[in-house]
Amino acid sequence: MKVVFLENFSEAWFLAWDIREVKNWFARNFLIPKKIALPATDKIISWTEDLRKKWEEIREEARVAAQDVKAKLAWKTLEISWKSDWDTLYAAVTEKTIADKIKADYSVLVEERFIKEWHIKTLWSHLVSIVMNDWISFSLKIEISDSEVAKKAKAEKKAESEEEAQTEE
Repeated sequence: MKVVFLENFSEAWFLAWDIREVKNWFARNFLIPKKIALPATDKIISWTEDLRKKWEEIREEARVAAQDVKAKLAWKTLEISWKSDWDTLYAAVTEKTIADKIKADYSVLVEERFIKEWHIKTLWSHLVSIVMNDWISFSLKIEISDSEVAKKAKAEKKAESEEEAQTEE
């Protein structure tokens, strides 16, 4: 019996939308009742071909969008100020924090599920992997500094620039 697989079936290495010949008992007793496959009639075959074309268009759009994100963010440095005690953070920097900071700094929307990093709990530099899909992944460097130290450094830089401006006059 010919069937159209509706999902990947790893036990037999069949992929979704494949049209395959299987034993009658296997189709009737297992694949069709569990909604893993449907009998391959002309109507269902044409329906699956339409779905496959739409799916390929959606995948291509997602691939192009992922490449745009990679072009904007690959090997960039993201600076985050966080409260800490010596070199340990009071609260972990999570995927949500990283995604929000990317959106704020680079105006790029990266979903939390794409960021492959456990909670960061220490200061300094971290290399974070961002996996957009099976083919597109890149790294983003994150510099985490103590928020109090960062405020003091900004104040010192501002004072230095004011002094330089006064000496130039």
